[in-house]
Amino acid sequence: EAMRLPLYRRVTSGLAVKKELVYSPEAGDEVEDLYQLLKTVKDEMQVEGVAVGAILSDYQRLRVENVCGRLGLTSLAYLWQRDQQELLQEMIAAGVKAIIIKVASLGLNPHEHLGKRLDEMFPYLCELNELYGVNICGEGGEYESFTLDCPLFEKEIVVNKSEVTIHSDDAFAPVGYLKLVQLSFSDKANDTVQIQKDLVHTERQIECPSVWSQDECLSPQDHSQATFCRNKYAWVVRCGDRNVPSVSEQAQKMFAELEGVIQGLNLYWNNTVLVYLYLHEMSDYAMINGMYGRYFAIRPPARFVHNIPPYTLFVRAYFATS
Repeated sequence: EAMRLPLYRRVTSGLAVKKELVYSPEAGDEVEDLYQLLKTVKDEMQVEGVAVGAILSDYQRLRVENVCGRLGLTSLAYLWQRDQQELLQEMIAAGVKAIIIKVASLGLNPHEHLGKRLDEMFPYLCELNELYGVNICGEGGEYESFTLDCPLFEKEIVVNKSEVTIHSDDAFAPVGYLKLVQLSFSDKANDTVQIQKDLVHTERQIECPSVWSQDECLSPQDHSQATFCRNKYAWVVRCGDRNVPSVSEQAQKMFAELEGVIQGLNLYWNNTVLVYLYLHEMSDYAMINGMYGRYFAIRPPARFVHNIPPYTLFVRAYFATS
């Protein structure tokens, strides 16, 4: 209601039956509940993609990608592997007002920290990260949060009544959550809503490595054939051809070249640990991502997508070596 968007929910009847990192469909698994829910959303709302909040968990990312792949949806993990301190600071600066509603970590106390805003907690979370390695964004389950306001909201949510519930009174890492008993809405000033809407549509430049900066052996002079080198940790492969006019043809040629290099180096697709995709139009991503899923069928590695000049398409892949 705060965003004026329909809400789809489904009771989870399944359990985490498949606990391996790589997921394949299994009756009774909780992932199949997600599949059915997203299928309903796709059928009724004609959506094309799913934005995923995963930052660090491959377990989570691969399951969402599995469901999206089966439904023909594009999984978009914009926060993937972002620096957590920088990311939380950015969210706070963007006007995200969220409170902590669950704690389960050394250094976090239910009676002291539940209900506190993330901007209040930010310095302390950074301190806990230094002391104990706590994930600043709670990516390890250290805490859960509830958003009261953000640039997407047209109304702010107000907590009128809440209760603290202790799940585990452990001496070192007690677990507790905040039960939100009564909520209401508060109207936002029109100028505030407009400023926040403008903020949502503002393009943000995040510093990313260039196509060539990290791997000097991948010469920027040769754009017509695959090149590769071996650094201290991995084989690095660059494929792409700006002389092919069609993006679809470029993508097919690019993945075919990559497959040839992999075979020539006696590697396998599942040796891939990281992929950078460089393309000009984000509208081409769904088509390229579909091909990506066919080649990386078992455990698709994370891919970072960067914008480059027109008529170019490149991939840089890192392959783990012993």
